[in-house]
Amino acid sequence: MISSAREEGRFRRDLFYRLNVFRLDVPALRARKEDIEPLAQFFFNTFSADKNPRWKGLSSSALAVMREYDWPGNVRELFNRLRQAMVMSENTLISVADLGLTRARTAKFP
Repeated sequence: MISSAREEGRFRRDLFYRLNVFRLDVPALRARKEDIEPLAQFFFNTFSADKNPRWKGLSSSALAVMREYDWPGNVRELFNRLRQAMVMSENTLISVADLGLTRARTAKFP
């Protein structure tokens, strides 16, 4: 994307080469299912320390659905869904309903 902008003259060539010192390709979250739970736990711990100590964690069903979901919005979507769930939830454990995810929404259709 930036490379094509550089070629079209919409991105400064010198800035491109300064930023392109070390290329880092990070796969989408859907390709790194093993990262979902640690990221969710990290965000949960960060948010709960800031706001409300009554939260105890994520329910096992919420974690299971989170692992099944494809996360089209990547880590930012995970961050935002968890943050919203923690603001809106009245429970001590974050549930599937709090996250706005359902098993039907995560199912892959042919």
